[in-house]
This record gives sequence, C-alpha cells and structure tokens, in this order.
Amino acid sequence: MRFPLMDPAFVERALASIRPVAYRDAFVALTSRCAPQAFERLASSDMLGERTIWDPRGVAEDLGPAMAGAGVALREINGGGTPRLSGLVPRAAAVFRGLIEFRDDGCEDAPPPAFMGGASFAPKIPTDVEWGWFGDDMFVLPRWRAALTSSGAFSTWVFTVEELADRAALLRELSTANDVIMRSPTMRIYSTNVRVREDLSRERWRALVEKAIQAVSGSAANSLRKLVPARRTHIEFESTIDPVACVARAGAKFRSCTRFMVEREERAFVGATPERLIRVKGREIETDALAGSLPRAADSVVDALSRELLASDKNRREHEAVVAAIRAALATVCESMDVPSAPTVRALPNLVHLWTPIRATLRSTLHPLDLVGLLHPTPAVAGTPRELAVQWLVRNEPHPRGWFTGPVGWFDARGDGAFVVGLRSMLLYRNHAWLYAGAGVVAGSDPDAEYEETSAKLTAMTAALGL
Repeated sequence: MRFPLMDPAFVERALASIRPVAYRDAFVALTSRCAPQAFERLASSDMLGERTIWDPRGVAEDLGPAMAGAGVALREINGGGTPRLSGLVPRAAAVFRGLIEFRDDGCEDAPPPAFMGGASFAPKIPTDVEWGWFGDDMFVLPRWRAALTSSGAFSTWVFTVEELADRAALLRELSTANDVIMRSPTMRIYSTNVRVREDLSRERWRALVEKAIQAVSGSAANSLRKLVPARRTHIEFESTIDPVACVARAGAKFRSCTRFMVEREERAFVGATPERLIRVKGREIETDALAGSLPRAADSVVDALSRELLASDKNRREHEAVVAAIRAALATVCESMDVPSAPTVRALPNLVHLWTPIRATLRSTLHPLDLVGLLHPTPAVAGTPRELAVQWLVRNEPHPRGWFTGPVGWFDARGDGAFVVGLRSMLLYRNHAWLYAGAGVVAGSDPDAEYEETSAKLTAMTAALGL
C-alpha cells in the first residue's frame, strides 16, 4: 500500500461530504482499509501518542478484533468521584450517539470505534509512582486505531467536529501518521541488563499465607472461605524498558493468552492473561472460571500433571468456589446458562489450570461495563465472600496491587465488548518493572507450595522482559 494507514484521497472525500452538527463534544470517525503491518507499526511507534494494545490473536475463544491504538481522542479517568465502570456508561453512550462515521468502500465489516482501557482491582487505590496515573478506572477512545479481523485490516481515525474548521491541519496530521507507519519498524526487541531485583522474601510470604489460612479456617457461616493474596517483585534495569517489546515477547511465548497494554504518562500496564472475564455480543455472553493451578516445568508431561491437578481436593474446592460465584452472579441477569459439570485442564508453558468455560444468554441487553461490575472480582482473584475477601486483601497485602487482577478490555458503539482479568501482568515505568502474582488460599493450603506457584506465574512477565 502506498499509504499504509489511510489514503488521503479517501480522507479528502470524507471531509468534503461531512456536515458538522450542533452537538456538544461530537466526534468524527473515518474508517478505511490499511496495510496489515499497520497494527505492529502503530503499536511500536511512540510518535503518535500514548498507546493501547489488545491482542487476542492465537486465543481459542472469541475476544473480538486485535486492536492497537495511538493518541487520545477522548480519555475518561475515574479518580473515585463517580461509580466505578458503570459511571462511564452514560458518557460513552453520549459520545457514540453524537459520532459521525464515514467508511470507505469495502469497510462494511470493519469494527466500530471502541473505548479501550481497564480498572483497578479495588477502588481508591493509593496515589503513588506505581499506580497514581491510572485511577480507579480509565478508558481511552484512541485517535488512531489499527484493527485486525478475519475480514482484513482496518484503520480508524477519530477527531472532534471542531477540528473540521482546519482541514489543512487534519491532512498534515494524516501525512505525518502515514509517514510514521511507513518508517516504523514492525517490532523492536531490546536486550537490557538487570541492576537490582527485589522479591518478597519466602518468610514474609509464608507469614502472609499463614495469616490467610487462619482467616479462612473459621467455622462461622459468613466467614472467609478463600483468599487470593498477591506478591510483588521489583526489577530495576540499567536502561529504559520498551513496553511493546515486552508485549511482543509475551506473544511469542504465550500465544494462547490475550496480550494487552495500557499506556499513561511514561507508565505502561502490560500483561498476557489466560483468563477471559466476559465476552458480550448482543445478549450472548461467555466467561471463564479459571482457578486451581500447578506449576509446569518445561520438560513435564502435561497428561500426568493434568491428572494430578484434577485429583487435587484443594484445587477442586478452589475452582468450584469460582464456578458457583459466577453462576450465582449470572443467574440474576440471564435467562439460560450452559455450565459444564466438571472442569477441564488448560495447559500453558509454565502452568496448568482448572478451567470451566461458561456460556449464557441475557434476559435483556446489558452494557459490558455493567457485566464487568457484576462479575469482578471473581473468587479466582479475590476470594469468598467477595466483599470480605477484598477488604482483607487491601488491609493485609504488603503492596497495593493497583490494576493487577483488574478488568482490562474494550467496548464499542454497538454495545459489544470483551474483558480479561489482568493476570500475568506488570507495571513499567522507565527502567523499572513491578511484577505481580497471586495464589488461591483455602483451608489446607501449603505456603511453600503457593510460593512456588507464584514463582511460576512470575515467569510469564520475566520472559516478557527478556530474562
């Protein structure tokens, strides 16, 4: 393609045909076909603004198109002043209602404009260097977006109606964007050396897990039954970390996991997660119960490890708590559900998980953010009962987990969307990386075994860092 992101001739036709509307905060969205490599090149260049990546390519389940966004047409950050997640629904509806879309020929199947972002594990996260810029939840309508679907590659450019007053400036921006995409490498993989690594000691972890075991061993009907404490590893490198290189490495090793990145003020939340929280298409939804794990060595036999996991009473109890919680939550809004009677095993390069995929039909359409709020956090990342578990974790974990285990995903103008759980993830800032991993604790858990499990989970992001 001569113009890898968007053809100026199409843009000139679109600008000539668009009539501004008297609507406050109205936006224009232009969509055309683009070169397939525009996805990687838009993601790998930082010259068009802060980036957002959603890449489910290689994942067996349907999680929508792969999308790379750059720049910000609109950003909504919730610092705690409005209800989490659901507080964005009316604002997004107003934006989509006033959206003027213009599509080039052959773009009937292109995905509509979408907000991309996520939320923290719990509200009111500490404002510090690690997580202060992300808020309780943050979503971006990208200014530039490249999307890959089974129908091809599509680019979307979103700008305000007011910008139509200076069409020459818009065309100059388009020329710059095409030039950036033409010159940008597809992916840059840098090697870097570690200066400092700080792990939570095994002794401190053992004390945390023993405290959790004591908390879940009560006999009262309303007492805690499961907790999922997390630990953090801080790695300082000699040079700045490239977050997109981390996404690329994670994609190479964990192809069956959804890769994501949310960038904000030199910080990037990056991950490769195996757990789908919700997929919404009209009234049809899909979700996962993913809980109960064993570490997997590189030379281990998956069949033998799977039999061991399926036979584990502790892991089965942990998993069944998640299935029961999801079933109970969805029963309040669904007319039917398909829940397998027993879990299967999902094997990853570093772990095996108990997995139960769940399908359901809503009684009436619900916004994806409302469904995220209904399900998050599941017992797989918090515990049961949910509210008590979250309170215990916030009070007892040695470090704030921020967006780790929070929902990450997208929703579009049609009301469809997909979210994953922000597992196997880390926060990057310049030459610093904070990696997170958690483990489910029930009565009978072994602190040392849970330490080994979290160590195995951390290898997903150490691999992404090139270690």
